[in-house]
Amino acid sequence: MTFDVVICTYNRPQEVIRLINEIKKCELTPAKIIVVDSSEKDNSDIGNADDVIYVKSAHKNQPYQRFLGSTLSQSELITFFDDDLMIRDNRIFNYLLSAFEENGVVGACTGLEYEVVDKQNGSSNDNNIPVILSKLLSIIRRISIGKRLQPGEMWLLGMDTPKNEDSPYVEYTGGGDAPTFKRGILSYLFDDFLFSLYENGLGKGEDKYFSMKALVFGKIRYINRICLLHPPVGNSHYFKNLIRYRKNSMRTRLILSLRYAGMKGIFKPFVYLHYSWFAFWTFIYDSLLLVFQPGKRNLHTLYGNLSGYFCTMYFMMVKRRSLGRDIDWQYEVEKDKQQVLETAMV
Repeated sequence: MTFDVVICTYNRPQEVIRLINEIKKCELTPAKIIVVDSSEKDNSDIGNADDVIYVKSAHKNQPYQRFLGSTLSQSELITFFDDDLMIRDNRIFNYLLSAFEENGVVGACTGLEYEVVDKQNGSSNDNNIPVILSKLLSIIRRISIGKRLQPGEMWLLGMDTPKNEDSPYVEYTGGGDAPTFKRGILSYLFDDFLFSLYENGLGKGEDKYFSMKALVFGKIRYINRICLLHPPVGNSHYFKNLIRYRKNSMRTRLILSLRYAGMKGIFKPFVYLHYSWFAFWTFIYDSLLLVFQPGKRNLHTLYGNLSGYFCTMYFMMVKRRSLGRDIDWQYEVEKDKQQVLETAMV
């Protein structure tokens, strides 16, 4: 079974070179490594390495970059890597490919370890709070979700539980866990709405968005081995602007809910009601934190979530249909692919 690797990158040429070298040291290696680069600078020298295809993306848009990379593949399977991942187990591709020997498997992912997050910069808001309040906040969080989830299960809002040995089949991929899919279904997993969200800086959680659709075609196998290392989440650019991060998170919750509802046949009005229920309890949660731990961070969290909810409802009711109408995404893909064809002819 043949496979290619697609690496999407933005302003990290040295990390990409390191990752390519790590991939080439694995026990099984891909037919091609396809690097899709949206950096300001030209890094085309990356494509000088053997079995590496370099393509410059006209859009700083990770879902688009992934789809563009997939259209340059001729292999049966495609594995997607973020440019900041580090390979810990050189048998990673042995494990991934073995998953597809099972009947009905159309996707696979591996275990992933995160480096320790600096709590000063991380995303948690509820460190060093009284025990009673901590328990109360935990109850509020469970109430806001509205369902007790099993390992590897996903639910409305994109809520999920950790993958572990009890969940050989999962309902989502995400967080840089080397999502691998059969190439034949990829054109059905991406869509123009997803591309347009990211193009306008409104997107987040694309792994869950497209892996949900994969469940229509078959199962997603979880490889219970830590094969990859992810840098500290607190260093991510997502957390540089906390208000924007929280607003995007609230927007993404509803978008993932609608995607999930479409796959599971859930009544759309219930999705909006459930989203509002979640938002209400989120505001209670954030308000309690702000009362017991006054500070700029918790204030920004509350404001970001609150404004994110109302902006999301307005966006979905009024703006959604007009989003991205001025971009022909298939034309953009063909235009970006042309540079690869032209390079091959030189």
